[in-house]
Amino acid sequence: MWHDAVMLSPERVLIEMLRWAVAGGAVALNYVEVERLIVEHGEVRGVEACDRLSGQRLVVRSPRVINAAGPWCRDLLAHAERRDLFHPALAFNLLLDRPAIAEVAVAVEPKRPGARMYFVLPWRGRMLAGTFHAPAATGATAAEPSEEQVSSFLDELNATVPGLGLRRGDVVQVYAGLLPARQEGGAEPASREVIHHHGQSGGPKGLWTVIGIKFTTARAVAEAALRKIAADGQGGPAAKVHVPRPAPALDVGDIASGLELSGDSLLEIMKREAVVHADDLLLRRMDSAQSLLDRPRAEEVARDLFGDSRSDPGRWRAGR
Repeated sequence: MWHDAVMLSPERVLIEMLRWAVAGGAVALNYVEVERLIVEHGEVRGVEACDRLSGQRLVVRSPRVINAAGPWCRDLLAHAERRDLFHPALAFNLLLDRPAIAEVAVAVEPKRPGARMYFVLPWRGRMLAGTFHAPAATGATAAEPSEEQVSSFLDELNATVPGLGLRRGDVVQVYAGLLPARQEGGAEPASREVIHHHGQSGGPKGLWTVIGIKFTTARAVAEAALRKIAADGQGGPAAKVHVPRPAPALDVGDIASGLELSGDSLLEIMKREAVVHADDLLLRRMDSAQSLLDRPRAEEVARDLFGDSRSDPGRWRAGR
């Protein structure tokens, strides 16, 4: 037996990170895409971006740019000496419309050479299984498991847990993403972060690329990156700044019952957390599993808050 932690609401963890950043003086821009770096005389001078909602062009000036764009980091490195810092690997989990096989997480492994080990655990009254890893094409930015890969995952789970009998129709959602792999074309996730200053190896001065591994190390990686920038003489002395904790938008009890929040509470979240579309609120500001498992209620909330013109539950593709 072993003990580990489970993050019940990654959506809220991400929002809380943003809320703390804003409380510390950051400006968070929603639906804004950085399109290219501004490089002058071998030094980075900022970025050009586009507001994808209004079409407005933006220029943000800065002597330092941290490229933490994950699988999309290559797109911003046209002027850099290295673009091969992120080797994508596909990873996905399955939310299944079945009761969990135990009250705790269980590790299962098909009895054959080279088989993967999977974890099956309770999740919002259903079963979550993962993680399936597979190679991804060089430069891939879309995490789209094939039907063959989903079927293979189900077959392996059925072979490992006798009597489970999972079918494709049991899949409520495929949670997929691209992780950094140890090597190009590989499926094994990297075990160490990358903090690279392009100016030290022939690229633009002031440009840094940071590639993390997972949520649990994000805080430490961010601090390490900022300390390296400070030590390089570009950011001044590293100093700790006390930031008063921002008032939480939701307490723990609300997170578990988000769809039952009052309309006023949901409207407050929409106002404070840059909600534009229904799926912003229901899939990225609240518990996405709850919204997916209780689609009739989620669609009712979307209609009440957004009306027909801004509610498009069809965007929530079944099983994706």
